[in-house]
Amino acid sequence: MIRKSFSFLMLALLLTVQQAAAQDQVEALPFNINEASVSERAEIIPFCNHIVSTVLFEGDADKNFIGDYVVVLDNGSAWKIHPDDAVAYSKWYIDDLVQPFARTSFYWIKREHKFMLHNYSRNEKLRVMLVSYPTVPLFITSAQEIAVGGHWKHTKVLDGSNQWVKVSEWVIDYKRTLYLNDGSIWSIENDERFTTGRFISPGINNDGDRFWYFLALGLQKDSFWIKAERLY
Repeated sequence: MIRKSFSFLMLALLLTVQQAAAQDQVEALPFNINEASVSERAEIIPFCNHIVSTVLFEGDADKNFIGDYVVVLDNGSAWKIHPDDAVAYSKWYIDDLVQPFARTSFYWIKREHKFMLHNYSRNEKLRVMLVSYPTVPLFITSAQEIAVGGHWKHTKVLDGSNQWVKVSEWVIDYKRTLYLNDGSIWSIENDERFTTGRFISPGINNDGDRFWYFLALGLQKDSFWIKAERLY
């Protein structure tokens, strides 16, 4: 009886772990991306583009990074290469197939190059900064806050007799639904910086045969990304 109960508990724990792990595994690809050919990746994975040219960066608002390489993709977007990755980038070529990734590794100080450019033709990743949107950019046509539940917020306050008492307040949780000019609809955490008229650069990160979306907002050092769910 004890063994059966233990087996049942272990099975329940395994299912719980699998369900938790699946929360970040948004969608499945028809094959393992690491085993796919470059042509398969270009056809299946969204937001893949080819390198069309390299230019030199004129510097940001603070005149930093002057002369760094900037890779221009066939959708018109431009990504500045991290200066420490310049030697590696010099070995990349026109028409290489690349895809922007969001950088997710932990860091202590402010990160200026918040993305990676994955070169599928050479199986390399370099750190980059988004400096220009695509020639035909996506932008938010409308944004809507959607209530998705709530949670109790517990605080302590002093009452009239100068005693600490616990006060509970029900706080509504919201998500933000974004409607873009290409007809796509996205759901993100309720970040008020994503407002009507703002340009958006969507991207995708993959973990083998799984992937998740992100939306990038802003350019150069002000650029940042947020996880997103594509609704339509």
